[in-house]
Amino acid sequence: MFVKTEEIKLAVVSVEEAAMLAQILVEQYGLEMVPGSLGRFTEKTAASKFYKCDARGTGPVVIKRSFWYDASSRDAFAAAMGAYEKAYALSEALRERGVVLAKTFQNKKGSYVTQIGHEAVIVSVFADGSHFTSRDEEFAASGAALGVFHREGAAYLKENPEEAIAIAKDIPVEKPYEDSRPIYEKSLRAELAVDHGDCAAKDVCAAIREQIGEIDKAMDYVDASAVTSAGLSFGVLHNDFHTNNALFLPDGRMSIFLDIDQIGVGPHIWDVGNTLFSYGSNFLKNHTAEEFESRVAKFLRAYRREFPLPMAEYKLILAAGMRWDLMRIWRSIRRHRYENNRLPELLPKIKDRLIPRLVGMPKVFEFLTDEWIKDNVL
Repeated sequence: MFVKTEEIKLAVVSVEEAAMLAQILVEQYGLEMVPGSLGRFTEKTAASKFYKCDARGTGPVVIKRSFWYDASSRDAFAAAMGAYEKAYALSEALRERGVVLAKTFQNKKGSYVTQIGHEAVIVSVFADGSHFTSRDEEFAASGAALGVFHREGAAYLKENPEEAIAIAKDIPVEKPYEDSRPIYEKSLRAELAVDHGDCAAKDVCAAIREQIGEIDKAMDYVDASAVTSAGLSFGVLHNDFHTNNALFLPDGRMSIFLDIDQIGVGPHIWDVGNTLFSYGSNFLKNHTAEEFESRVAKFLRAYRREFPLPMAEYKLILAAGMRWDLMRIWRSIRRHRYENNRLPELLPKIKDRLIPRLVGMPKVFEFLTDEWIKDNVL
């Protein structure tokens, strides 16, 4: 269930690839790449490539080439491009309100996203920093930054109430929990409960068969909680805030949120649970659950100072994290079973991280009682 913090390194880029990216920058954005300054980030991503270079007169920039969507469908591809455009426009709106997000450049047509073949290209200002290393200061800084994100997102929706519906429509969550759950119960569970012969991910599907009772148990827990009910504090969510999607300065302050592609709307506690599951996966590699408890308190106190939630919602952190992990399991398996094994790079996470978290996190978060919240958060 453990998550390794990726080290930030740059790899050499071929002459041909450098020439192609330099051409995109100058033709689409009017930016001139400084020769010899381009490098590709070596962090593993399933469907994107990231580069850093110097742009003359502008400074360092990041180029993102993304291709996670189903490009074989014209409608799906167009919808993905529209979702990206909406996501980065919303990111810019929040950045202007003080959320620590990177400035995204508009191309010469005034769009944040440039379509190159079947790829989406996004160019943004480079931000310095390192990934999460489980320092106390990083827990507090992350809680505060997420609180500001939620506070400003809520203010943005209050000023633009039509945006809640527009964001949900234009940036839909791919295969959300509420969509995958009935598919799992109706057909997918039965398919996964037996050996289905020739399979491109035998070890992953075997792990699911062995732990299918734990998946069912987690689903029952999520369904019995109030984490999917109406009436929870609702607003703009990052939807993918984890250990490798933020950068921190040497003094522990958070420099920037990364990877805003999945920004959306929903209950704020979904973001909180998702982030703490990821941070816990990193921290618990080298520390105890008892030590993690005090770090959760630091995160939540800093979050609450910026954006307080009703006390009852903090008790939903475990259910929120489990909901996310169930959704990720079902989403990857649906791609595997029904979409010709699309994005197979994500499948090992089911066996190595997601199922173990479903099994282990209830014990880790058993401290999350009314009394603990009153004493440590409120």
